[in-house]
Amino acid sequence: MIPSFLIGLAAGHRSAAPLALLAWHHREERPWTAAVAGLMGAGELVADKLPATPARTEAVPLVARLGAGALAGGSIGRTRVLGALAGAAGAAVGTWAGYKLRIGLTRRLGRDWPVAVAEDALTVGLSSYAIRAARTA
Repeated sequence: MIPSFLIGLAAGHRSAAPLALLAWHHREERPWTAAVAGLMGAGELVADKLPATPARTEAVPLVARLGAGALAGGSIGRTRVLGALAGAAGAAVGTWAGYKLRIGLTRRLGRDWPVAVAEDALTVGLSSYAIRAARTA
């Protein structure tokens, strides 16, 4: 259940990136899915830095993150249902903790962009780790 929670945690930071990495992991089976998901993930990394992008704690982005966490967690969990629940829980934690962390670090640094890029790296790293950990569990 830990990999499912961790990939959900990543989805709390960026909803499309964990799904894109999962699709990329299975690219030989479903190349079109990997391509589309990869474009969506890359688009999210760009859109996140735009001033008009809503806060992740607003209703629509929050629901998207919970759904992405459940989908990602369910796809790597030992059982789909428990993995989805762990992924959604991770997404809830990641959403609120990521929001507080980003706001705090941005205030300290006086700039949002470096914090956002570091959060991108954290999301990719955490997602990749969770996918690998699920394969070896």
